[in-house]
Amino acid sequence: MIIWLSTAFFNSLPEGMFDVVAGTAGTGTLAYHLQASVDLARVDSLKLTASLVPSKNFSIQHFGKEDLSELEREFPYTAYNDKGDSLRTFLVGPGNPDFTPFADVSPYLWKAILTSEDPRFFTHHGFMEKAFINAAIQDIKEKRFARGGSTLSMQLVKNVFLSREKTIGRKAEEMLMVWLIENWLVERTRTLTKERMFEIYLNIVEWGPSKYKWPSGKRGVYGVKEAALFYYGKSPSELNLDESLYLISIIPKPKYYRQSFNSYGGLRGPTRWFFRLIADLMEQKGLITNSQRNTVGYAVSLNGPARSYIVTARDTTRTVQP
Repeated sequence: MIIWLSTAFFNSLPEGMFDVVAGTAGTGTLAYHLQASVDLARVDSLKLTASLVPSKNFSIQHFGKEDLSELEREFPYTAYNDKGDSLRTFLVGPGNPDFTPFADVSPYLWKAILTSEDPRFFTHHGFMEKAFINAAIQDIKEKRFARGGSTLSMQLVKNVFLSREKTIGRKAEEMLMVWLIENWLVERTRTLTKERMFEIYLNIVEWGPSKYKWPSGKRGVYGVKEAALFYYGKSPSELNLDESLYLISIIPKPKYYRQSFNSYGGLRGPTRWFFRLIADLMEQKGLITNSQRNTVGYAVSLNGPARSYIVTARDTTRTVQP
């Protein structure tokens, strides 16, 4: 275990590797502990424990390049494409007419996201150690960044503050930023809530083709309000369980949204299997009732602009596949 004065800890971070948090200053101390072991002949033997423990008098005097406390209030968010080109900038807050407060999002959707992406989001402190270790094992086996092991907190930090490059340095900075947000803003000062973090996630997540142009001229499908309109022509509060399950199924690959459907608008086998898996887990966790689980029909009615991209066959009476 190494104990640092907090400002000395931040000053010790390698230049060029921690660009966003560089310049952060604080008071008190930080105790860092890391223990790792692995037999490369048996990668599944990987063991990893790490902790960064603040002293009782620890505090942040100011953040570095990016003010992480901006998450507490309305802030501008810029969406980028895979090439790093900016697509559009919009406010994440009431000043944006497309902003949707957490309370106005269908419980089916946010409960399905928790089940699929991060079941312990409201109780963990930013990390799920087992998921991270499993991801690291797979990355070592495949010799690439094959699996992220990211919590919603980590996805939020990556999307709001960091580039899309996949490097060990970027991952390390992401984890430190998550620690600062969860341990300082959420736990110590209580100026940021988990609900607000989830609200931000729901309002910035990419949910469709970046080339789609809305009548207003904006491009792409970002946030739950645009997703509900693009696919179903309805508001986020009106989403049913099937519609919510489809939306979470494409979070990892929003640009490939059409691959879930056949030319008649019916869901393909793998997507229907995903529906069944998540719905069963939601029932097991008590997030939905058995009667709600039984409403899953493995089909969605496409009533938004997405329909013209997906339903290409003439026989549109086959929009529901049993």
